[in-house]
Amino acid sequence: MDIVAAGQCCHWLNRQAACKEIARVLKPSGKIVVAYYDWLPLRENLVRQTEQLIEKFNPQWKDGNQLAIHPQVFGSLGEASFNACVS
Repeated sequence: MDIVAAGQCCHWLNRQAACKEIARVLKPSGKIVVAYYDWLPLRENLVRQTEQLIEKFNPQWKDGNQLAIHPQVFGSLGEASFNACVS
């Protein structure tokens, strides 16, 4: 394969097994694309304001004010000898 792409999913995978499979299917000159958005509920930013709306209309919701950052996948790819170009 020329490209292996993953969006919003790598944190669900067994990273060691995923790296092995990527190495198996990816051509030597191929690229890996990992796409994430980060969910950072900082005081008074849009993310936190969104959570406050959810909490207002759904008081049972208790998943707010948490960070959603998954940098572990990049470490796993590096440990599996893939070269990184993060942008």
